Amino acid sequence: MNSRLDTPEQGKQTVGQGLLRRLSGSHSLRSSGSMAIPGKSIRDPYLVPISIKPRRHSPIDMTKLSRMSGVVEVRPGVLYQGMLLNGVPEGMGELVDINENELLYQGHFKNGFYHGRGTLYMNNTQVKDGIFEKNRLIEGRTIYRDGSMYIGQYHNGSHHGHGRFILPSGVWIEGKWDGGKPKGEFKIHVADGKKMETVYDFDHADDNTLYTVKILSDRIYYEDKYLMKNVQPVFLFYFNGDVYVGNTNGVYVPVGGDYYRMVERGYEKLVVGEGMPGLTLRDIKCNPVSLVKNISFVFGE
Repeated sequence: MNSRLDTPEQGKQTVGQGLLRRLSGSHSLRSSGSMAIPGKSIRDPYLVPISIKPRRHSPIDMTKLSRMSGVVEVRPGVLYQGMLLNGVPEGMGELVDINENELLYQGHFKNGFYHGRGTLYMNNTQVKDGIFEKNRLIEGRTIYRDGSMYIGQYHNGSHHGHGRFILPSGVWIEGKWDGGKPKGEFKIHVADGKKMETVYDFDHADDNTLYTVKILSDRIYYEDKYLMKNVQPVFLFYFNGDVYVGNTNGVYVPVGGDYYRMVERGYEKLVVGEGMPGLTLRDIKCNPVSLVKNISFVFGE
């Protein structure tokens, strides 16, 4: 019986050539069984030519290789944990005092400085929050130890630009500051009711001005000549939330009137000296609102 595969050698070659034809597609075979490839001649019929293009690699960004997350000791006992650039805090991270187990700062860094949005802590309590630039807060909020708070703009660590200074009692003044001092017109909110909100010009106030406002080291001096009919008491709004209504001496110290000491749920009333005759203020009500309280005066007959 005649067969196309006369010998094993011939059969292997025929099968190999058929497989090669199917895999090589459009490639043509020479009569010798080799494959026509530019510049080369492949004799092995089982070797299928594959065109491989060299892989092009993108240029290596060395900054990415040097940017990483880690932990470094920035000073004795203080660790930084977060993003690093060449071993220096850069990006989001936090500072922790491992000796006191206290969080010191949480937010953005740049070249090792507080830079960008962040929060500064003291005794694990938030004290500054906002936008920092080279470790200085330039816009945001500061909460002071006495409970007072400033929200606004800063320059070299001082209130500078537009801002609002708020006392725990709810009294606040708002306007333009210059090196920590009020400049020009300020809006002053004393208490709820009785139109206890007004505008006061620090640059053009005189004896004829209806109101007198002075910002001292620990209190705000406020006098309203038309608030009460028979008497003109001075109001002292302390930065810790206490309120005094009555007479003062030449250095704004209470000498006769009512002193309201802020306690947890309101005010405790104390009489200073002989009090102030004719004073029609009977009490101060306190309405807690978030971080500060809102006071309102209760007047008598």
